[in-house]
Amino acid sequence: MNPLGGLPRRATLIESFRRTDRNLIVIEFGDFFDGTNKLDELRVLTYLRALEAIGCDAVGVTSSSFAMGLAFLEQCMKDSFVPFVSSNATHTDTGARLGERFVIKETSKHRVGITSIADDRFSRETGVSKGHPHDAGFVSKSSAGSLARVQEKGIKIDEPFKALAENLSLMEKQCDILIVMSSLSQQENERIADRFPRINVIVGNNGKGGEKLAGGTLIVNNRSNKGKLLGRLTLAVSGKNAIAGHTVEWLSIDKKLPDNKEVRKILDGFYDAVAKDEKLWQDVEPKLASFDLEKDQSNQYVGAANCASCHEAVYRDWRKSKHARAYNTLLDRNRHFFPDCVSCHTTGAGLATGFQVGQATGHLEGVQCEICHGPASEHVATDGVFQLRKAVPEELCVKCHDSEVSPNFKDKFEALMRSVNHANSKGLSRTGTGELTRTE
Repeated sequence: MNPLGGLPRRATLIESFRRTDRNLIVIEFGDFFDGTNKLDELRVLTYLRALEAIGCDAVGVTSSSFAMGLAFLEQCMKDSFVPFVSSNATHTDTGARLGERFVIKETSKHRVGITSIADDRFSRETGVSKGHPHDAGFVSKSSAGSLARVQEKGIKIDEPFKALAENLSLMEKQCDILIVMSSLSQQENERIADRFPRINVIVGNNGKGGEKLAGGTLIVNNRSNKGKLLGRLTLAVSGKNAIAGHTVEWLSIDKKLPDNKEVRKILDGFYDAVAKDEKLWQDVEPKLASFDLEKDQSNQYVGAANCASCHEAVYRDWRKSKHARAYNTLLDRNRHFFPDCVSCHTTGAGLATGFQVGQATGHLEGVQCEICHGPASEHVATDGVFQLRKAVPEELCVKCHDSEVSPNFKDKFEALMRSVNHANSKGLSRTGTGELTRTE
């Protein structure tokens, strides 16, 4: 997930629930550990501070929680007031547990136990066997490599069913309601429900949504939308602590909602820190560095204004487009110093002559002509003899319009390309070779 996507508004929703519902429980999967550099670490730490601010009750340890290394994960656990819970993540050498076995949340009527189970031994896609997955030797080929990578980081994922059995025996003695966050597959979650009917709710992390009642256990799967949706599960509990009814809501984080002031302060501090640290600016990812024209370091970015003298009609059309205003959306949200955003909202960010965070390169703000057609200094210097990209490949566009930002982009690519066909610009027409020529 994108740890900062929509977080202030998400916090507002949660806080509004808290003011009217003292029985609210807030949980989060620990799959926000993602990245390789100091900026990514700062982003994760900021997210944890925001989770503290909204009163998160538990973070479930998943296999993804180890992505940035054991030392960083343990530092986060030490410094954060949000408890991390896990039934089966331990140190390879010492056997010491990562996080707490479970936490207990006291509501007006119940003691709710919350734990998590990580999946790195079983395959989510092919984890099907005869009998229960806890049977000896149930290790799929597709997940064996993943387990090895986690072990290299000094972490051991204990066999899920055995570890969960041990943990639940302790939880049952202290809690009325049992909730398990699970990174296992849907089939395995159903087997958990069958083997451990005392569990009231299993929250799955497969990102596909949907819910299923398996015996007395409700299995609810999250809908991964990169922080843009907030899931709310409402339970009706009988006198015997059984699920008597439920509703699942997916709440869109409306931009019109006011920010949570405490979280907004945390986020503003994050953006200010990035703005002041030049080392973090260097973490701008050059999205188009693999393309031929961008590999030529002698060919420089010149800005769309240099295109206007020969392609005036196209330039005027571009000035009216969302691409031209892309940088303004960062200014509106105070993200103009955020490298992950700058890389797609400017021209040539991350490349030597492209947009530089905090530097005097304002002529490259927004998504300009050279994103699609390549750096143009040679084209300008040779009066158009040096050729740029004429046809824009789909693989270029999806560098920014990926499945997270534009989920249906690939399905709409052809139609979108027709909508930006420069032959539609007044004063231009296409020749038989597909080149743009001026018409008087």
